[in-house]
Amino acid sequence: MQLNMNHVKKRRSRGVSNTKRTTLFSTGGDLKISVKKFIYEGFSDYHKIEIIDTKKFGRCLFVDDVIQLSEYDHLIYDQELLKKLTQKDQIILIIGGGDGFVARTAINSYDSIKKIVVVDIDKQIVRLSDKYFHVIDKEFKHKVEYVIDDIFSFLSYCNVSCFDYIICDLTDDPVKEDKNTLEEFYLNLLTKLKKGAKKKTWISIQAGTPTVYKGVDSFKIIKKLANTHLREVSFATKKIPSFGEDASFVFGRY
Repeated sequence: MQLNMNHVKKRRSRGVSNTKRTTLFSTGGDLKISVKKFIYEGFSDYHKIEIIDTKKFGRCLFVDDVIQLSEYDHLIYDQELLKKLTQKDQIILIIGGGDGFVARTAINSYDSIKKIVVVDIDKQIVRLSDKYFHVIDKEFKHKVEYVIDDIFSFLSYCNVSCFDYIICDLTDDPVKEDKNTLEEFYLNLLTKLKKGAKKKTWISIQAGTPTVYKGVDSFKIIKKLANTHLREVSFATKKIPSFGEDASFVFGRY
């Protein structure tokens, strides 16, 4: 979920979550979320992180004041990212996704999976998710390897051809504001993956929302790049209740 950035999803934020408030706002902005209890509040080297028990959506992860997932409806999101996964896919790469929910859903859905490598730059997201959500069952922990690294650093030494399926579970704007634009980031990422990926490998990308905020249309940018660099490209949107809006997804293969 988190990767290489200092201003994650701020353009989708509609409210600030803190212990003085009893109501939060979804990323869509119109949905109010009633708070039961603040479980954790703190800062990593990259993000403000909060874990909050809510009345409607159960336990939720907020990063930089924006909801990232809830116990209530994470499966809707997870299953969409995994819709091209098959029993033939045994080794999976997840870029971002340090909370572990997509990895767990994949393992629970396909017993053929032998290994999932999750690359996330923020070790606190990984540690706190494991502590407060208990995401990966003990019997499956040997199947999930967390690599705390920047994705481009990881790709410089990893053999991408070993992966049967690739997932980009990143935030809407996974760039450092002083270096990259969103388009440059995904162009660089798709290009580097293409150089190493096996032919016909599927890639699923979380691509923001169909709604444009502050002039940045993540969905449009990623669709355009996918049409240029991938084959058999398709798109989807899914309503995520805890987000208060649709999430967009892009699929293609090398």
